[in-house]
Amino acid sequence: MSDRQFVFNKEELVSILRDLNLIVVSLDRIGSANTELGEDEHNALLANFITDWDVFRKLASMRSVLSEPFSDESDSDKLEKKMEDLNYWSYENIISSRRMKVG
Repeated sequence: MSDRQFVFNKEELVSILRDLNLIVVSLDRIGSANTELGEDEHNALLANFITDWDVFRKLASMRSVLSEPFSDESDSDKLEKKMEDLNYWSYENIISSRRMKVG
């Protein structure tokens, strides 16, 4: 990837920032409410927020807009390479972590 500069539509960026702010502030508030809630109620609120507020679609849309400048094959491959070392959540990691705590 080169150090080229990209121009984004200002309205698209404002939309992304609004959605990011909505998600971050809401997650913070849900986290703060955890002190007053039981774990099950907190987890239900979190799951409901993610579903009811369409968080997955919003995040996917943001990623799509921000990835657009890397859409040609060369840049796309380079971007993928930069993303390789991300430690994604996986169920297997949770199981392994629990086994290590027990063992």
